[in-house]
Amino acid sequence: MWFAQTVAFSLAERSAENATGKFSAVWATIRQAVWGNYLNLETMFKNFRSLMLLVLASGLAFGACRSASSEDDGEAPIFSQDASSVPVAASTQTSQAQAPPVSKSDSEVDVADSGYPPESEDPLLCHVNEQVKRIKVTSKNLHNGVWDEVITNTEHGKNRSPQLSWKPVSGAHEYAVYMIDSTADNWIHWRLHNFKDTGLLEGANLGRSLSFRCEYVGPYPPVGLTHTYNVYVFALEDKARYYAGLFDNANPGLKQLERIKDSLDSNKRIPLGNILAVGRLSGTYTQAEEI
Repeated sequence: MWFAQTVAFSLAERSAENATGKFSAVWATIRQAVWGNYLNLETMFKNFRSLMLLVLASGLAFGACRSASSEDDGEAPIFSQDASSVPVAASTQTSQAQAPPVSKSDSEVDVADSGYPPESEDPLLCHVNEQVKRIKVTSKNLHNGVWDEVITNTEHGKNRSPQLSWKPVSGAHEYAVYMIDSTADNWIHWRLHNFKDTGLLEGANLGRSLSFRCEYVGPYPPVGLTHTYNVYVFALEDKARYYAGLFDNANPGLKQLERIKDSLDSNKRIPLGNILAVGRLSGTYTQAEEI
């Protein structure tokens, strides 16, 4: 009996020790896990706090440096509308606008004054090279944009070619003159070439033994209608290869005007560049109705 009790007690004690040992091991494992996670969390928190402090300090330092730099350099704010922040291009344009005009020597060809018809409105001049000089042409038979009746081929006109004058062009061998009615499909009323002087008297077409070739018939628009007559003076480096255009006839279309320009712009030596300068006079004439 005593032996059985002793064995049972021993077994119970051993079981208790085993249970205690297992409990201790489990408890140690739990404690280690909890404490380890706590340490990890604490470390992570410390690292995160350090990172935030570093970012904040960097931002403050950058802002302080930028502010100091702006004050030293006098830099205007990005969205400032102060006059000093106007782009450089604007001040450049102002400087150009205030630049003194360039003086022109007496030897240069006169550029037409204000009122000279712009090339963009002239179907013949638009075909002439923009680098070709412009000469100023005047006439005593043109008053306030209206041609005198004396140059017309009407009942009251005398069919006298108009008086013209212009300044000489350096290098010009001859001058050619055209009068074209732009209202009537580019009707050619005057074609003169091989002219060496810089002025034509009124009625030059009526002279005898002319040293130049002249074809002229004065304006004769329908009664009651107003037509526009353009006179062109071309300074040519040499005699043109030919002088295109149907005289006293219509030359409709831009192609015909371009053909006239091309014929004057070429000579026996060069196919292009014979026109040194060109000038134009523009005026109207209205044939009055019979009373």
